[in-house]
This record gives sequence, structure tokens and C-alpha cells, in this order.
Amino acid sequence: MKKNLQILEIENKIGSNGKPYSRIKTEDGWMACFDGKAIEELQKNLGKNCSVETRESVANRGTPEEKTYQNISKYYAVNGDDLEVPVVKPGTDMATPEENKKQFVRTMPKDPVGLAVDVFNQLLETQDEAKPSYDMMMTVAISLVQQAQKAFN
Repeated sequence: MKKNLQILEIENKIGSNGKPYSRIKTEDGWMACFDGKAIEELQKNLGKNCSVETRESVANRGTPEEKTYQNISKYYAVNGDDLEVPVVKPGTDMATPEENKKQFVRTMPKDPVGLAVDVFNQLLETQDEAKPSYDMMMTVAISLVQQAQKAFN
């Protein structure tokens, strides 16, 4: 999930597997970050609001020691500067939904295989204990991409 978080403190650590990571204190609490590029950018912007991707991970799933962690998986920009907000000047007409649809279709990547893989990966991350087979999730992903392509053609 993309969020804007204030980076309050950073602690560099070594994991039990011997790999370096950082614990990052934000207004939402402590989070771990294992991405070297993201850590470097966050250290440069300590004390600032940063746009980041967060993910939830669960350790010891299904046991009494089960614990949920929040991780920062990607750094985008300071203060969400990468988020473009269209500005409509007073007195100008907004684009019709049909015009927006045509513009989206022109700019949308046409690679259905890549789209299906992206959907599959998202399904894989969001599934819980009752995870369906990989074949079933890929079938669902392909079906969703096909439905979207039909809707925008």
C-alpha cells in the first residue's frame, strides 16, 4: 500500500540470516526495510514526509508466536511529489468519461502477459491460509486481464 510517512529515526541492523536491514520509526510505528536503495533515500530524508510502499508480513504463521510486521518495500519520493494531480482551470470543460477511457487505452501497456503476471503476483500476496493452487490463481489473473481489455476496447 502506498503511504506518505514521516521518517523519524533509522536504525541499521543485521538480520539473523546475516543480511543488513534497517528499522525505521515512522508516525505509524516501527517498520523494517530490506531494500538498499530505499534505505539510502530514507536516510537522506530523515525527518521528512516520504511516499513509500508498505507491505505486511507474518512471522510464525499459524503458531502461538505468530506476529505481523509492517515493512517498507519501496521509496517513491519526498512528500509524495511523484503523485500527479490534474489541475482544471475554472471555466474549462473537463474531459468526458469516453475521452478519459480513450486516453487510458492509449497509455496502458498492451502486454497482456505482463499484466496477467502482475495480477497473479498481487493475488499471491493477498491470499491467506486457504490459498488456491497456482494454476487456479493464474487462470483468475488471465480472466481478469481479458475482462479489462474487453472493457477498454
